[in-house]
Amino acid sequence: GWGIGLSGKIYTGDKDNFLFEVAWGDGLGRYINDLSGTQSELGLNAQNQLGTQFASGGFVGYQHWWDDDTRTNLYLSTASVQLRAGQPDDAYRQGYNLGINVMRDVSKNFRVGLEYIQGWLRLHDGSSASGGRFQVMLRNNF
Repeated sequence: GWGIGLSGKIYTGDKDNFLFEVAWGDGLGRYINDLSGTQSELGLNAQNQLGTQFASGGFVGYQHWWDDDTRTNLYLSTASVQLRAGQPDDAYRQGYNLGINVMRDVSKNFRVGLEYIQGWLRLHDGSSASGGRFQVMLRNNF
């Protein structure tokens, strides 16, 4: 396999910034966040032979700092896999995620966050689904 990636951060103010990342390659699925757990790196062809699968993905996001301890991130991500013919019908083919969160550094070692993510996906057989979720984050550094 092989892969190419590009990422960056462009400041738009004191701390506010625009973030981006793109990645594409053959057998690269495990290195694209939205493909984590989809086992998209390898697949079977119609003759039941194992080989790598081409994948691409990326995201764009904006981070706004409300004050020195509180920030909001808004992002859109996408990922897709060119599946081999022998993959199961429920294999992940393409998806999108839209998310927004707020993070607060309560102290030097403790951070809290709340995030909402809405996602859409399409499977190998052409079926699709969508769903949303709230996440709460508590992080303590020891």
